[in-house]
Amino acid sequence: NSRLKDMLEYPDELFANGMPTMEDLFRANAKRGEYGAGDVETQVRDRMERVREARAHAFERSRPNGRILDVRGAPILGGGFVTTYVDVTEQRQAQAQIAHHANHDRLTGHPNRLLLSDRFAGALARVGRGEVLAVHCLDLDGFKPINDQFGHGAGDLVLKAVAGRLREAVRATDTVARIGGGEFVVLQVDIRTPSDAAILAQRLIDTIALPFDIGEISVRLGVSVGIAVAPVHGSSDEELLKVADAALYRAKASGRRCYRFAAAARHSRGEEAVEVQLDGKSIGVGGQSSGVGVSG
Repeated sequence: NSRLKDMLEYPDELFANGMPTMEDLFRANAKRGEYGAGDVETQVRDRMERVREARAHAFERSRPNGRILDVRGAPILGGGFVTTYVDVTEQRQAQAQIAHHANHDRLTGHPNRLLLSDRFAGALARVGRGEVLAVHCLDLDGFKPINDQFGHGAGDLVLKAVAGRLREAVRATDTVARIGGGEFVVLQVDIRTPSDAAILAQRLIDTIALPFDIGEISVRLGVSVGIAVAPVHGSSDEELLKVADAALYRAKASGRRCYRFAAAARHSRGEEAVEVQLDGKSIGVGGQSSGVGVSG
C-alpha cells in the first residue's frame, strides 16, 4: 500500500508498469544498499530462495537512513506472503538510552560500577589465559574546595574535564569508570610488567596536575592512585579493588598526588616478603614503595 511504499522509500518509477514482482523489489533494495554491502544478484538470489521455502519469518531490518523496521511475514495459500512492517526506531532508541543510563555515569558518560564489573569479567577471563592486568583506584585531591568555593555546577564541569583527560590518557582497550564523587577506576588490560602500570599511573597524575580552565576560573587538582596487579594481588574484581583501594589510602597518607602498589601477600609467619615471577622478571613484593616495582 502507499504507506509501505512511503516507509520503504520506493521510487515512483518502480511502479510505472504496475505492481513490481518480489524479485524486482529485492533487486531495487539490493542496488540501493538496503541489504548492506555485497553482490546484488547474490543478495537477490538468496532472498528468492527464502521466498520459495515459504516459511514464516520475523526479523529487524536496519535501513541505510537509520530507521529500524520490525518485519513479520507469513506465507499464504496460493503463493506469496502477507508481511507487516512496523517502524520501531524510537522504541529501540529509547531502549538503548535506558541501557546506556544503566551502564554509564550520567555526568561523565563513562562506565559505572555495573559496566566496570562486566569489563572485569572479560579481563579476568583473559588473565586466566595468561594475560596480566592492572587496576588503578583514583581519588581527586583538592576537589571539595572547588565545590565549596565555586558551586556544584563548576564542580560538575571539572569532573567532566577530568573524565575526558583520563580517557585520553589510556588506550582504547582500557576502561575508565567513575564510581562516585571524585573517584575513578582505570582497568588497564594486557600489560607485560608492573612497570607498565606505574608508567600509566604517573601519566594520569601528570595529566590531572595541569590547570583546568572552566569558564572564567582556572583550578588545579591532584590525583592519588592505588594499584593492584592481577594475578599478583588477586583473581577477582572484589579482591583487586579492595587492595587497590587500600594502596590508594597509602598514597594519600604519603603526601597525595602519587601512586602506590598494593601490599603483597606474605608467608604464613609474616617474616619476609615474597617475590613474583612476571614476564620472566623477578619483581620484589614488599618493603618500600618504588617507582616501578610492586611494593608493600
